[in-house]
Amino acid sequence: MVSFKDITGALGTILGYLGAEVAEESTFERLLWPQRYYNDLSPRVFFQLVFLMPSGGPLHRAALQTLSKFQENGLYLGKARGNMLGSAFYRRQHVSYFARTLEGEGNKAKESRNGFLVEISRLLKHGRAAEKNDTEKYTSAPGTSKRAHIPMHHISLECYEGQRQMPKDVAIVSEDHLTWKCFIGVIASELTAVIAAVVAGIYTHSTWLSVYFILPLLFKLASFATSVRRESFKIAGERESRVDTIFELDDLNHGFVLIQGPDYAVRQFCRHYGHPIRGRDITANRLREVMSMALVYLFVGYFPAGLIALLWLDDDAQTLWLSYQLYVVFAMHVGRLLGLNGGGRTEEHIARLLRRSERVLLCSSTGPSISIYAETVWLENVGEGRKVISKTIAAHGRCRKSVDGGIKDEINVGASVADNVGNTEKALTSTQP
Repeated sequence: MVSFKDITGALGTILGYLGAEVAEESTFERLLWPQRYYNDLSPRVFFQLVFLMPSGGPLHRAALQTLSKFQENGLYLGKARGNMLGSAFYRRQHVSYFARTLEGEGNKAKESRNGFLVEISRLLKHGRAAEKNDTEKYTSAPGTSKRAHIPMHHISLECYEGQRQMPKDVAIVSEDHLTWKCFIGVIASELTAVIAAVVAGIYTHSTWLSVYFILPLLFKLASFATSVRRESFKIAGERESRVDTIFELDDLNHGFVLIQGPDYAVRQFCRHYGHPIRGRDITANRLREVMSMALVYLFVGYFPAGLIALLWLDDDAQTLWLSYQLYVVFAMHVGRLLGLNGGGRTEEHIARLLRRSERVLLCSSTGPSISIYAETVWLENVGEGRKVISKTIAAHGRCRKSVDGGIKDEINVGASVADNVGNTEKALTSTQP
């Protein structure tokens, strides 16, 4: 006759398989970078973290895939060895960009490795319909099929360095240190596990099961101490250009994206902003890397340990463990199917502010601050979008030429005035006896 332990064991195995299939590696990106992934807190984000992002489920397969990436990237080889890009430490965005208004680079595709602005542009859903003066009457021809509405986002960046006065009435965002939002976000993400631990202690009198439910919260809190240091925004170097430039992201599945700002500022967001620091104090940085990878190893054995422990738990404890795992697997499916696994991220926080037409100031404790503003126009087709982009780039070129020409005109006027003054002095001198 089939016993209750046999049934719970079989159901636990099935849940482990279903949960392992739906678990995402982004769970460990969140674990290794709490400053970014728990940097937003609103009522919607809070409930999203509580009900959809517990980490007490079957994450062993996703953890193994994350560790495999570490090995493939050479992060096991030693101090400052291997490549962080493309691992859970630093996600890789396979999106290219073009410096459209720079001579010689307008058609050269370069990889936007960081993806910070890419993620923000994908979350922008506000805007208005294009007007006639936006496109110079570039509307669809009669009979042209309209397959999808396409947004065009124009993101503007402005740098504030040194003693330059900061703008007023802006929303301030920072991600270079841990804040109270990080602690509340982590606790919220494991609040259901805390409740399960209390129930296990009161009704099943199983101290072991209570500790088991609390372990993911302890792992996340430990990540605060082990998280690697990140590259902050830097002041332009002597060889870096401060020229105002328009970049275009090649991310057509999500719309047209133009990013306008100082050359060096935009390129930092496409390259090394947020990359783990490895060059300075190599031993301490390596220790943080190893401890962070050790946390991922703990998640490899977490669910299998609970599954094996079912053999020694009583019926009430088994029912509670199985019920909680059923809930977590259901939450993982909902989060993945509805795309709700990004709650709390810095990019989502900034995008929400930009959707309100607010200007955001991204502050750094070691470098300049960056002002971010976005405008969105909805277009009818790809062809119209291409024409709008061409018009925007051409207008930027005319503006640059007029500015350069104005400076040259001022120089010429100044020179002519100086010549006239000199000639007058000479005439006066020659008439004196």
